[in-house]
Amino acid sequence: MSAGPGPDDEVDLVDLVVIGAGPGGESLANQAAAAGLAVVVIDRHLVGGECPYYGCIPSKMMVRAADTLAEAHRAGQLAGEVTVVPSWAPVATRVSDEATDGWDDKVAVERLQKAGATVHHGVGRLDGVRRVVVAQADGSPDRT
Repeated sequence: MSAGPGPDDEVDLVDLVVIGAGPGGESLANQAAAAGLAVVVIDRHLVGGECPYYGCIPSKMMVRAADTLAEAHRAGQLAGEVTVVPSWAPVATRVSDEATDGWDDKVAVERLQKAGATVHHGVGRLDGVRRVVVAQADGSPDRT
């Protein structure tokens, strides 16, 4: 991010801009900031990317729940009678509360900030040589 064209533009001079804070971008930003570089991270949604909020982690919790139901059905063959009533509600609660923290990336953002990075939720785009503009996620004007 570099000098903007007008006096009202907010400008940050930094060493590194990371657009996209999925696992790779988050790791790069964390390491670069910890090494003392001035780092800005821009992500349009959740720091950490798809895996912790929608993909890998929630799907593993769902598969584990299904496996547990399947195993419970076998209890009658192995150890006695059981009644199993499948319910999506406990799975959805676990995904929301334990895996995604209600789809809130506060912990991931704080981890980057603790390393020394600045985090912006928005859409980053190249806007010239050594210049990145961020359209804020809340719809407010671009930031340079």
